[in-house]
Amino acid sequence: MTVNAYFRRLSLSCKTRRPLDTRMYPSVDLKIMNPQMEPWPQRFDERLHIFAHGETFDVDAFLAASTLRPDYVWRRERPLTSGIELLIGDGRKIPPSEQEELAMAYLKAHQQELKDLRCFPGVETLILGLVYICPVDSTGIAVTPWSQLVLQADDLGIVPTYYVTIDGR
Repeated sequence: MTVNAYFRRLSLSCKTRRPLDTRMYPSVDLKIMNPQMEPWPQRFDERLHIFAHGETFDVDAFLAASTLRPDYVWRRERPLTSGIELLIGDGRKIPPSEQEELAMAYLKAHQQELKDLRCFPGVETLILGLVYICPVDSTGIAVTPWSQLVLQADDLGIVPTYYVTIDGR
């Protein structure tokens, strides 16, 4: 399947996507998360997490409508993106096979909420970030997620991606 066909299929799976009707959501006392745009979490790319973002993603509207509670939220003006991070674990401390098991359990436990996130207006990218710490003396590396995880993530419109860090850097 080509990349364009993959993203076309994702957009078709969100046929119910429509502009957000704020009347649908009762007034909710939101704990404003990161209103001053706190610095990115340390080693953001070494965190086992799911993150969603987009240029027109209204994170406050999402928070009002969802039961998911992100660990990190950012809000930026276009053309930069706004988004959320759902932290699953510390990728530096959890071996890759356990990261995949944790990710599968998280995807299963939050299946409907993640589908809703995928189809939420403004969400352009939804990524499951996995971490592989490569020993400094390695001569090469190739990392592919477990096929069951890929299938489960694909069903939800989530792209699993391994972030590789050379240990010691």
